[in-house]
Amino acid sequence: MKQFVVSAALMVAPLAAASAYPNPVIHNRAPFAGLATISYNGCRSDRLRLTAAHANGQGVMQETVNRSMVRRAGCLINRITVTLDGTTKTVTPFTSNATGDANFILAPLASGYGITSADQAKRDAAKKH
Repeated sequence: MKQFVVSAALMVAPLAAASAYPNPVIHNRAPFAGLATISYNGCRSDRLRLTAAHANGQGVMQETVNRSMVRRAGCLINRITVTLDGTTKTVTPFTSNATGDANFILAPLASGYGITSADQAKRDAAKKH
């Protein structure tokens, strides 16, 4: 019986890893550092410190890539909020019923900033062609 339990556990472990979603990545295009809170359906929220975008030698803003090191496993994202340091500008959160997307962008809007799914933007662009 013990041998069966060990064998079953070894067979299930790779399946769990295969169904895991990639860790979230936020591309920050704002010239402010900040703190992102990533909320999941039925899982504990994660926090991710964002570094500020910076100007290159030509004065063009370069985004920073901020990766969560917390394993997401099978958790689906339903909300991402960001609080920016050093500004009172508002950040429109990302919301979803449940998404497996992993790539997000924090970018300027007409009034403040907003979080969008880069993965969804790619899917939308592909539909247009």
